[in-house]
Amino acid sequence: MNSLAFRFLAVAAVIILLPGELTGLNRDAFAEVRHYTKTVAFEPGGHLDIETGRGSLELLSWDRNEVEIVARIESPFEINPDYAREIVTALKIEVEGSGRSLRIRSDYDDIPSYKRWFISIRHVPYVHYEIRMPRRIHLDLEVRHTDTRIRNVEGAIRINAHYSEVTGTDWTGLTRLDMDHGTLRLTELDGAVELDARHADVHMEATHLSGDTRIRAHRGQTVLYLPRNQALDLYSDVSHQSDLDSDFEISTPVSRRDEGIIAGTINGGGSLLDLRGDHTRFRLRSSDP
Repeated sequence: MNSLAFRFLAVAAVIILLPGELTGLNRDAFAEVRHYTKTVAFEPGGHLDIETGRGSLELLSWDRNEVEIVARIESPFEINPDYAREIVTALKIEVEGSGRSLRIRSDYDDIPSYKRWFISIRHVPYVHYEIRMPRRIHLDLEVRHTDTRIRNVEGAIRINAHYSEVTGTDWTGLTRLDMDHGTLRLTELDGAVELDARHADVHMEATHLSGDTRIRAHRGQTVLYLPRNQALDLYSDVSHQSDLDSDFEISTPVSRRDEGIIAGTINGGGSLLDLRGDHTRFRLRSSDP
């Protein structure tokens, strides 16, 4: 091996073996983890408010008059171990109230930063929740960068989601969603939906739309599966570079397709389905074979 190649390999070996960054921060291959558990008395039909970011949230129903909160707080990989422990310890989980009203919040205010080359750097830990609650509930969620899964709930649901994936199964009642960059997957939906989606991919399967449903979508695709006998009054505005494709026959006493307006009835008419899109593809599909 010539001397130039040997010197190159020696320098590469030193760089690889250096313990961390040139500032002296050691790196660790494993995350720092802290666990949190709390159970709070809670009445069915009460109001549960959750606010969190960067992690995951799983909500499951059970037959107890309690809310059980289990959380795993986890640092990012490959940061200084001392700093990892510091930020995991600094994150607080606030739980306030009980009975008819309960609020759960991930508090990031006290998470410290560190300096590197005159730049302030702040790492935020992940928070992974598993929460059990009564089936009948008023649910209010504010989530950011959080994969959210909700199963078997009945009541009013409001979700404000940013850069998140929201998955739901067996929801009954009125659902209000504000989606900004992400995906929405709902199955076994029975009730009504008010959805405002921006840069989101939406897939909903309804067993029955029992109330007025309004969907506003900007840049994305919205696919709605409905029973073949679902009765609806349809109004759609797809004038802004959008389109509507339907498996259902639409009777159109009012149809201005040249203006992007398609309005009429499906199966004789019923609850309102109002679709308004901007650079959006709407798809109405029959869930029956």
